[in-house]
Amino acid sequence: MDINNPQPSTAFPIPEEPIYDLTLRQLLRSDDADATELFNPLLQAMINNTHAVKLELDALRAQMPCYSILAAVPWTAPNFQ
Repeated sequence: MDINNPQPSTAFPIPEEPIYDLTLRQLLRSDDADATELFNPLLQAMINNTHAVKLELDALRAQMPCYSILAAVPWTAPNFQ
C-alpha cells in the first residue's frame, strides 16, 4: 500500500468548506482501539481543522501582494518513499 496514494474507499474526505472544531476528543488509556468509533472521527476532525486553517491562510496570502503569486500555485504533498 502506498501511503501517498490511498485507495479511494480508504482515503479521508477533504471538505470544501471545513469548519474549525475546538472540541477534539482526548484519547484515554482506557479507550478501546476502534477505528470506526474513535480514531477515524478524531483524524477526520484534525484533517478538517488543518484544511480550514490552510484555506484561511490562502485567503490572507491572496490579499498580500508578495504572496498573491504563490497563492495561485497548487500545493502537492511531498512523496515520502
